[in-house]
Amino acid sequence: MSKTELFRGSWDIPLNSQGVLDALTVGSRTKNKWDTIYHSDLVRTTRTAKCVAKYSPQAQLISAPKLRPMHLGSLEGKPVTDSRIKEMNDYILKTPDKPLPGISSKSGEKGESLNQFKNRVLGLFKKLESKTSKDERILIVTHYRDLRLIQSWLDKGEPDDLSINLKMFTTKGPEKPADLFWFDKDDREFVKSENAYENGLFLMRHGSTSANA
Repeated sequence: MSKTELFRGSWDIPLNSQGVLDALTVGSRTKNKWDTIYHSDLVRTTRTAKCVAKYSPQAQLISAPKLRPMHLGSLEGKPVTDSRIKEMNDYILKTPDKPLPGISSKSGEKGESLNQFKNRVLGLFKKLESKTSKDERILIVTHYRDLRLIQSWLDKGEPDDLSINLKMFTTKGPEKPADLFWFDKDDREFVKSENAYENGLFLMRHGSTSANA
């Protein structure tokens, strides 16, 4: 893996060999567990979902573009530095309706505002949670910033206006590539999982790429 982390966002970067191995490991540990696997339409999440589904061939794979990470504009592809993190967080904290500036040199996508990101990701998460029955196992394969966003909204008390714990969202979290979490509907929190013994809704970060540190 790269020793320098790069901003990813809408950059359609593939898994590296370790990312594929980690995704296959999760698939093996959760063999025949999944009914449906949702994933963002980027190649790194799609490949992760397919690696997991290799061991659960009964699972329906559904591509969900709304699960993309926040589009980071001109930051994408650049090394992650303290100054660039501050630049990004200033937009998030001070101007949540203003898109991050520039167009990605890696994807051609414009930057996105915090509120645009919140509306599409949290809207879909609420929908998927509401339709998941107690007898199903549903997996959402998504991105680091999506996981932080959902957790930050849950921590805030799940307000209807989709406001979030901004400090949590802008603080580096512990979620690693290929980490799997069960969503505890009673305690309204993520619980790290190895084998998906429980029924319900699960979320997974895609495997590692060459842009991960």
